Amino acid sequence: MRDSMVTILPAEPEDVEMFYRWSSSDERHLFTCRETYPPSKDAFGRFYISEINSNRSRWFKVQRNRGKRMVGKITMFNINPRNRSCELGMFFEKKYRGKGYGKRAVALVAEYMFYQMNMNKIYAQTGAFNEPTVALLESLGFKREGVLRKHHFADGKYYDDYVYGIFESEWGENR
Repeated sequence: MRDSMVTILPAEPEDVEMFYRWSSSDERHLFTCRETYPPSKDAFGRFYISEINSNRSRWFKVQRNRGKRMVGKITMFNINPRNRSCELGMFFEKKYRGKGYGKRAVALVAEYMFYQMNMNKIYAQTGAFNEPTVALLESLGFKREGVLRKHHFADGKYYDDYVYGIFESEWGENR
């Protein structure tokens, strides 16, 4: 998958170092309310290999076309074939945030999940305080479907989480 700015590539076993570095980022705990990895590099490696070989998830690396540098990752997880739904997760290196890479990458992966993987719905969960992600999701047509009150613990305090979703039928309206 590719556009003029980014190329989306499937994650491969040899990418484990890069994904480990991103997953163990000091700021990662702010962006997810889920258990953060890694407890150890070996444990993360085992988890990563099982995930990229699973039908429950798809992991992608995002490459900036200019310079061919990897700038982030997108994971589609909790893939549910019965409901034809999946959850979106993303992480981009700090210096590449706010420059359009995330929006372009999410759009390409959404197209793939809707039209190649036959998903009906993509959903995402983020901290209410994560204004850049909220703006990105809303700019792509995701609708806020709910609020998980005081669901996200970070830096000694509880925050609300927002749940966003978009259906394949709505995706076409935004293109």
